[in-house]
Amino acid sequence: MGSQAEVFWNLQDSPGIETSFYRNSIHSMAGQRLPPGAGYALRDLGKHVYPDAEFFMQKILEYKWFIRYDREGARWLDSVLEVEVVEEFFPELRQHVDPDIVRLRGERRRGR
Repeated sequence: MGSQAEVFWNLQDSPGIETSFYRNSIHSMAGQRLPPGAGYALRDLGKHVYPDAEFFMQKILEYKWFIRYDREGARWLDSVLEVEVVEEFFPELRQHVDPDIVRLRGERRRGR
């Protein structure tokens, strides 16, 4: 698996986004939209790919199987945690399926 630091960089690095990483690990991100190479470009500028910490934590919960996303049924499934409980802390959970990362980052910068 690797260290926590390696997992962090894999989660936000462009190759993980552009290859099978999300299809296999974070199903809610399999159809995300981020231009090729953007992960490297943002990292080189000292920026994170994800729009904010809340978004990142939602994806970590899925990566660690605390919750699961069923692509065929287009729905969140309970696992270790109940989806309803997670939504109390992350009300935008359902909106962050196949996200447009560039748009979300722009909205967060503008304070939306």
